[in-house]
Amino acid sequence: MAKSLNNLGEVLVDVGLADSANACFGQSYAICQKLGYTKGMIKSIQNRGVVFGKHGQTKLAVSDFNNALQLSQQIGYDKGTLDAHLQLARVSLSLADHKRAEGHATLGLALALEKNVLTNARDFYQILSDIKALQAKYRQSLEFYKKYAQAKDEILNLETNQKIAELEAHYEIDINQRENTLLKQDNQIKTLQLKQQSSLIISISVIFVFAGNHSGNYL
Repeated sequence: MAKSLNNLGEVLVDVGLADSANACFGQSYAICQKLGYTKGMIKSIQNRGVVFGKHGQTKLAVSDFNNALQLSQQIGYDKGTLDAHLQLARVSLSLADHKRAEGHATLGLALALEKNVLTNARDFYQILSDIKALQAKYRQSLEFYKKYAQAKDEILNLETNQKIAELEAHYEIDINQRENTLLKQDNQIKTLQLKQQSSLIISISVIFVFAGNHSGNYL
């Protein structure tokens, strides 16, 4: 039920029904809290925080993201921790709170590199590059941007290789299916040929028997 409410909330966000979406996220959070399902609670308030942030309710957004961060750290939930740091860095940057934004981005980047989560590392590099540019620290901004571009290219290569592997696997399956179909058809043809040969042999045998009987009668 909680997962369904979260999914419904995400759909409502996409169609612009923010209030209805947040109502779903709130209900999902309450259900997860009652069940003691912390990861579900984290996802619900993360989603709600994103909606608050998009509609200028930054205080509510920050509150939800901070709660999500605290809960994630309590249970050692790396994905929740990374997502919370990322959202807090973005909100702080939008509020021109560069120090807080840099703090969250730096902590998030360290965890992303430790856990080898390239997508998050890419996002944190981009934020840090933007922060350094705003601070007029252009050399540092460029270094972070280079790392951002490198991570972005690496992710693209991984996705491309994965897509190629999926296509190759699909091709192999298709070839095997075609080979199996041809083999089955070949076996069916051979079976029919054997039946025809058997029928022919039987027919010839009958003819010989009939001819022999006829000759005997004639004599």
